[in-house]
Amino acid sequence: GRFSFDEFADWLGLHATQQRYALEYAQVERILNLLADAGFKRGLDAEHLKRSLCDGDDDYRYSFKFALERLALGIAIPEHATFNQVLSYAKVQPGDFELIGTLIQIYQDLNERRDWLIMHEQKKSHTVEYWLQILSQDIIEFEQAGVAALKTAREIVKKQERMLTLASYYAETETGTLRKITLPLPYILDEIQRTLENQTAQAEPTGQITFAQIGQIRPLPYRLIVMLNLDAGQFPNRDTHVPFDLMDALRQQLGDRSRLEDDQGAFLDALLLAQENLWLFYNGFDVNDGEVRDPSSILQEFREHLALIVKPEPNAPDREVIEGIEIPSQLKQLYHLHYLQPFDPKGFMAENRYIRYQDHWFNVAMQIQQASGVLKPWANISYPLEIPDMLVLDSHQWIQDVTFPARLYLKTLGVENLGNVGVLDQNEPLLLDGLGRYTIRHFLQQNEQQAQPEVLLDQLPVGKVQYSAWQQGIFEQECLLERLHHYAPAVTQTTQRVWRIAKQLHMNITVPKSETQDWVSMEASSARAKRRAKVWLEYLLWLAYLNEGSAGTERRRIVVFSDQTVICKGISSEQARQYLQPWFKIWRYAQQQPLVLPAALLLKPLEKAKAYQWETTNPTEKIKLDEKSYAELLKYWNETGSFTAIDMTQNEACKLHQDWRFILQEQDAQALLQHACDEFAYDLYHPVFQFQHSE
Repeated sequence: GRFSFDEFADWLGLHATQQRYALEYAQVERILNLLADAGFKRGLDAEHLKRSLCDGDDDYRYSFKFALERLALGIAIPEHATFNQVLSYAKVQPGDFELIGTLIQIYQDLNERRDWLIMHEQKKSHTVEYWLQILSQDIIEFEQAGVAALKTAREIVKKQERMLTLASYYAETETGTLRKITLPLPYILDEIQRTLENQTAQAEPTGQITFAQIGQIRPLPYRLIVMLNLDAGQFPNRDTHVPFDLMDALRQQLGDRSRLEDDQGAFLDALLLAQENLWLFYNGFDVNDGEVRDPSSILQEFREHLALIVKPEPNAPDREVIEGIEIPSQLKQLYHLHYLQPFDPKGFMAENRYIRYQDHWFNVAMQIQQASGVLKPWANISYPLEIPDMLVLDSHQWIQDVTFPARLYLKTLGVENLGNVGVLDQNEPLLLDGLGRYTIRHFLQQNEQQAQPEVLLDQLPVGKVQYSAWQQGIFEQECLLERLHHYAPAVTQTTQRVWRIAKQLHMNITVPKSETQDWVSMEASSARAKRRAKVWLEYLLWLAYLNEGSAGTERRRIVVFSDQTVICKGISSEQARQYLQPWFKIWRYAQQQPLVLPAALLLKPLEKAKAYQWETTNPTEKIKLDEKSYAELLKYWNETGSFTAIDMTQNEACKLHQDWRFILQEQDAQALLQHACDEFAYDLYHPVFQFQHSE
């Protein structure tokens, strides 16, 4: 098989596997995170991948062993570097050493068993007795580790061993033949699996009601025997499990038993066990078209036999028809027709004499229609805030909060809105998508001194494409550096400073390390709306911290993004402090009640070099978006993503985002958006359109 990450995760998540390797749930989660980060996609190792790769394809990255070697090397070299053609994993922690040792043990166990399931394809064969002994040894290893769930499987394996041994003992002339029977291991495992599935704990008499398959019930007398599903095609059942049925595995030959006779015998055995009553059920009508359907062939033979031995009444017809079903006249009293409940048309006739349980169904319908389950708005009051004696904010976190108020509100409430867990891509990257190119650009920006393709073995595509992808990443990085050199020879060095906003409020902010007119930085991502808002707020915090009064208009905040360069300039320190006041206002407001004003939505036009139009009908009223601009805003807000591959549950500019959907359930999202735009949009975002531009 592929031996994918998901398959390994499912196996490692089994309780028996965790007991076998002495793992706890938290350790299993950490192991899976380590393997995913280290690059495990599919395949055990190079030898395993060779079976599925084409000739000449010798790129064996993204296998289990590839990730394991990275983790093992990370113990000795905890940095992102290559040694002996192995890329070290830099995030190994001391607590991971034991887990990596367990992974090495797991790999050794899997490596020892790698060919067991395909030995028959390699023209290698082993006897059934050999495979049963091997399986017994593996089960014993698990049981010695404290696994009790495999007791039934061990008993089945032992039973098969006894069957084989006894058959060989009593058939002395065939001893050599039985001992030398060779079967593939997958067949033996399927046999054990079918035996487990067909085991019914209730097959033994319970003293009350006993359920069992035909042919598996204990041969004891019962007052009542009920046989269900005696339909044509349902019984005789072709899926009946027969231990080690060589008639399925081998070619048919003279002397093979008849399955039909086996089913007939099982039917007669169950019939003879009934002491007082025998009920036989089958569907006489097709549930789709209402056409008459015959019962099983065995039941038909039984019916014809009864008609033969039961003497009919004088002058009675040979057959009678009941609702289209032909019945021997002497057996009419044995038949009972059960009508559909509650939708049979005959139940609505005036002369209806059948019990329809209409009162019960009416109560069910009334229960379903009750309005007691209607959700009510849960965010209908302002959340009271506790004012601490001293509050120190982090500028990066504060910017994240005010640009996406939904997460700020949930964080204040102490609510974590869990979304869908992303599915790990099981395939190796064949080409670099946008996220892959971003990863390479980001790495090159952070590690200019290690610009070698070997240090990106966990990111580059497989095959020959990796070299062209590397060259493309180098070219994109050179283009970014060339654009950067238009403004500065290098990225501006930054440091952390504490800005005292008020007596009880301080903020740790990032500012240039030395005095400079231009604060220049470079980003591997594109200039999306939310990132533009982040640049703007960093610009305001920088000028406000400098506190130069009416000066500072010549200072510039420049960010070289992958697609364009964003520049903020033209305001003084005094203006910066004024423009920051509305942002602190919504920061307090959004902690108490939902504020539908995401920066990813309000600055959407900047991505296309457009701007909003503002209007006011009265000088005393707030300036608002004009009708056309607001309609464009609503278009983005109500976007469904029907014709795009973007996951709308992660789109902060859309009402389908998981946090907006959670907060705004049972509320008028459009009304809340309009209220937020009318109250805050102009003060917050109009200066951005005025003093920020792109090149």
